[in-house]
Amino acid sequence: RSLPIGRSLFYIHQQNRTRPLLFTAKHVCPRLRQSPRMPDPSPITPQFPSGVDDLAERFYAELSNEPAGEEVLADTVYALRSEVESRKETLDRVDYLRARAIFETIEDVLNLFWAFSLQKPKGDEPEDDPSPTLVAHPPNLTKTGERTMQEMKERIQSALTTARDEELRTESTRSFIEKMEKNRAHQSNGQKVRGVSVQNLFLSPQSLAQDLRAFKCASVPEKLRMLGDIIQPYLQFVDSDEEDDYTGLRLLDIWRYARHTWSIPHKQTPGRRMRYLIRDAARDSHPIIGIGALGSGVMQLTPRDKEIGWAPIALAHRSRMKDHFEDELKEPYSGERALEVRLDDFQRVFGPNTTLVLHALLRQIQKAVDYLYVDDFLEQGILSPGELHAPSSDTIDRIEVAKSELQNANSNREFTASDDLEEDARSSLYSRKRATSLKRLLKAKRILIAFTQENRGLDDDELRKRVVFQKEIRGALKTALRSVKKRRIAGLMDITTCGAIPPYNEILGGKLVSFLMGSPQVISEYRERYKDQESVIASRMKGEPVTRRPDLVLLSTTSLYAVGSSQYNRLDAPTANGNLEYEHIGESSGHGHIHISQRTFATLVELLDELAKRDPDIERPSNRFGNGVNYRMRTIKAALSQIGLQPLHQHEQPRLIYLVPLAKNWREYLTGKDDAPEYVYADTEDDPGPETQALIDFWKLRWFYKRAQKDMIIERLEEADGTVKVSDLIPEDEPEAEPAPLFEEAQ
Repeated sequence: RSLPIGRSLFYIHQQNRTRPLLFTAKHVCPRLRQSPRMPDPSPITPQFPSGVDDLAERFYAELSNEPAGEEVLADTVYALRSEVESRKETLDRVDYLRARAIFETIEDVLNLFWAFSLQKPKGDEPEDDPSPTLVAHPPNLTKTGERTMQEMKERIQSALTTARDEELRTESTRSFIEKMEKNRAHQSNGQKVRGVSVQNLFLSPQSLAQDLRAFKCASVPEKLRMLGDIIQPYLQFVDSDEEDDYTGLRLLDIWRYARHTWSIPHKQTPGRRMRYLIRDAARDSHPIIGIGALGSGVMQLTPRDKEIGWAPIALAHRSRMKDHFEDELKEPYSGERALEVRLDDFQRVFGPNTTLVLHALLRQIQKAVDYLYVDDFLEQGILSPGELHAPSSDTIDRIEVAKSELQNANSNREFTASDDLEEDARSSLYSRKRATSLKRLLKAKRILIAFTQENRGLDDDELRKRVVFQKEIRGALKTALRSVKKRRIAGLMDITTCGAIPPYNEILGGKLVSFLMGSPQVISEYRERYKDQESVIASRMKGEPVTRRPDLVLLSTTSLYAVGSSQYNRLDAPTANGNLEYEHIGESSGHGHIHISQRTFATLVELLDELAKRDPDIERPSNRFGNGVNYRMRTIKAALSQIGLQPLHQHEQPRLIYLVPLAKNWREYLTGKDDAPEYVYADTEDDPGPETQALIDFWKLRWFYKRAQKDMIIERLEEADGTVKVSDLIPEDEPEAEPAPLFEEAQ
């Protein structure tokens, strides 16, 4: 790790032969081998309208106390859904949409191996005869006898591909693909004018196979020499207006075209975005090796936030601590043991100096207060300037009164952001947000000031014990950490797209893309792109322009499936000041909407619209600014609660979570303890190119060198159909098959 950047490939090879760190069992993380958690079954009460009581009875007739899955229920549910369609004209509009939504949702989750049963509770007396309860059973990912993990992967991929195919069928997407694949005249680099299309940017598998054959047959010294020529990856930032030198196509359109080859449909999310093409300079037109993208980190991801220190188990509520004992520690809960866990976790996250931590978080609270516009509160006498630094209980009470009055001014629907930041800050929407934040911050500050004064002079062990023991202090520290998270989350980005394009996927190009997403070039370009960007919400909370420090210190990503990711497994490369490593830190809780098809989502939206027309009190989820994140998930949850299927709003398929630290003090920086990152690279500003190239060279020796010589890989490339062409992926529309009869006719 202390080797100079300008080392030769042969020198790297010789050094890495003696570095057991790169190949030890530490890369096979124990948590990767554990089976995913098994979600609990959930009782549900479908709200069948009276006009389909007979259909509900037919559905229940197929159930028993043993869970029944798609093998038993698929044909029945399909036939019942079709029967609902036949009654469309006779049913009330809302009743029709309710029944349709119920059967479509059940059909969707059956497709991902959910099951249903009727459970009859046992009464204490023989005369007790309670009605059986319908129970939904999430897919049991811990069992291998019923189905393999590969079957689950294939089913999830099929569901995602279906959604992708719906996107490909749209007229706008078809038109875009046709335009990209159409030959057009272009002159590049002083060459003759020639006909080109996006197809020129994708390498033929046979061409790569031919080069790998020659590489395999060469001597070892010759192979090391050839490594510099056989493949020459580089990272190209995708600017929306920049054109490709070799085709004249916009880089953004090229990225979008390549993204359509994924099985996962592409959904653009709000926030910061960084898109990249990884290209091969060793060949004509510099074909695409892979694509990558970073997006703003999601605000809440419990395992990630716990690992960072934004939501440490040391400060957790008692109920969450009990869950931690049951789910992760696998031991019975006790108060004495819980205190030990809190103390250990506090020191792991914050270090040994508790006094320093308390003062650092008090400073962070004051910084958060300073980022709030308070002129109107001062004008109205809600608080005085001195109370911003030394709040009293009366201060908190007056802010609460003001906040409660603002609750009646619900202007979210009417608010439209303007160029006048102070005017926006004084709007009802932001006045309410500011009052809420100010109350929480000043209350936490008052508690922590009193605590530090009362416990001045205590030794660190005793002080730490008092911090984690007192519920009020834990709550104040959580408030401080939430305020830090809002300001420092700009230092975290999610890897939203990361993978190779055929034929480079056969030579582990996905691992190369993964390394490059954490390269010093990306850190540098992220800083340059966002150094002057104003934060939309923070600027309106303060009433003046606010820019967040774009110091990228951590990446986060998840696997597509609930089992180990082959792409992220064993990714660990040496750097000037440490290493770049993908660390598996836990599993997600199974939130998401991959189990709800576009067909069903459209029905749920239609149902909510119809209900909102009839009852103004029903809150219809909106995708307008200020109404929360992930409109699709909020809509699904709201609609399913209207038909008695709310427990089905989660797909209950946990995914593996990976963190990629880019700074040695990433945790200290993100929790506000340190004000500047200490990167694992020597240079992320003036010249990040050499260290980015070092990651590429490492990938060549660690992964490409062996893979490129495998006969199986070369033969697979020789037999491949051809180059990437997205139009070939567009499915032909097929009419829906007629449903099978629900019951056989009597003979």
